[in-house]
Amino acid sequence: MSRQNRSAGRGYSAVVPTPLPFLPAVGLFFNDEHLVGVELLLESHNTRGLENEISRQFTAWLDQYLASPCGSLPDIKLSMRGTPFQRQVWHALQGIACGERVTYGELARQLGSGAQAVAAACRANPLPLVVPCHRVVSASGVGGYMGETSGSALEIKRGLLQHESR
Repeated sequence: MSRQNRSAGRGYSAVVPTPLPFLPAVGLFFNDEHLVGVELLLESHNTRGLENEISRQFTAWLDQYLASPCGSLPDIKLSMRGTPFQRQVWHALQGIACGERVTYGELARQLGSGAQAVAAACRANPLPLVVPCHRVVSASGVGGYMGETSGSALEIKRGLLQHESR
């Protein structure tokens, strides 16, 4: 299921509208101390929602990312539940610099794994943008995104890659 539809009916801790035409809003999930989920939304929302320290730090970073995408993430506590392999992939994704791209195969070779396993871990990423899975592409093109190989998810991925290459 695509990330933008996964939480239909669930309330976000906060929703941040964006000025990006390919990404109208970002839904955020926090617990008391951690950012636990980011969802890239295809519909616009008008509210920022919950106001706490994590929310303020992250929305300030997101505003900065939207204006100038290659800034650094503040020291926000993240909670990413996944298998040991997924966490290994997510850690490697955080090392891909803004504006750079790595193929699934290259990342798989670095991790001693297969490209499909890396793609599956990218698809399970609970914190897109923070853990930049959009920077991983196929050897023959942009690849998939959010479990989709065409449509709106790919437009978001292409838009993020273009946004970061300015």
